[in-house]
Amino acid sequence: MNNLGDVVGNSDPPGDSGQHPFLWHDGNITDLGTFGGTVGNANWINDSGWVVGDANFPGDAIHRAALWRDGRMKELGVVGSDKCSTAWSVNSKGQIVGASGDCGIAVHAFLWENGHMIDLTSLIRPGIELTYALTINDAGEIAAIGRVPGGGDTGLQHAFLLIPTDENGSAESDTAAPNKSETEKRNIRDFRFPGGRTPKE
Repeated sequence: MNNLGDVVGNSDPPGDSGQHPFLWHDGNITDLGTFGGTVGNANWINDSGWVVGDANFPGDAIHRAALWRDGRMKELGVVGSDKCSTAWSVNSKGQIVGASGDCGIAVHAFLWENGHMIDLTSLIRPGIELTYALTINDAGEIAAIGRVPGGGDTGLQHAFLLIPTDENGSAESDTAAPNKSETEKRNIRDFRFPGGRTPKE
């Protein structure tokens, strides 16, 4: 739910075996639809009414991150040669974060802005592999999950906070560089993740 009282979620349409994303606004519920499959998910709505989530294509084998905005549905794509993706959060600037991977296995945490999807692992120091980006605030700070070396072939799972920085490695303020893309560089804070279930890509 956003600060204006708009609500998003998922519903089973009458006579349909699938699940569709919906938007509830001013007492009216709207089926947001899919890319032709039977399943879709609405995960977040910002105060501008942008809704993000994912939706299936015909056959339901592939799902892609989706943006519903001004009555239109947009596919956000995948990272590299990945097959599937999911968008988890969008801030007031229209920056979207989520995960991209192999339709059930998250591989790349992403940031989508200005029409481009960026692999967040490419923006941080080596040795960390980010797999899920779960939320982004209006300062561009991103909460994510990833792996660090150790614990066998798959590594140890940690929680991370990604913070936009300037060329000198200092945290940016909202007024420091208003026209600068926040994908250029990010500091990262590492928090040991206690484990448990994580969301799909």
